[in-house]
Amino acid sequence: DTPPFQIYFEGAISRWGEDGGYLSVPVTSDMQTLHNALVAALTSLAIQAYRDDPYHAHMTYVQDTQADGLNRAKSVVVETDWGEGIPVAHIDLIGRIGQAYGGRWTLIESFSLYG
Repeated sequence: DTPPFQIYFEGAISRWGEDGGYLSVPVTSDMQTLHNALVAALTSLAIQAYRDDPYHAHMTYVQDTQADGLNRAKSVVVETDWGEGIPVAHIDLIGRIGQAYGGRWTLIESFSLYG
């Protein structure tokens, strides 16, 4: 059982590439523990494209976009107040079908966290 936990935005950093950007979020011990449990449970069922150890938590702003879309995303992000953080009481497990980069994302399973 995994209890609900908090994701904090203090210390979060926006990162940008040529065709995308994301918010890099500090990883708490609760997040790392949940990540480790998911990796252990899913390793035999899937091909892992990203072996995050330690876990790299992030929130994708935009991906696979052209320069004009990237510039629009940057302008929105600069104007956004993310607040202190968000409570997490539910997890959606998302997987990519097809290629590791450019494939289609799909919902695999949803889980509610209980303490």
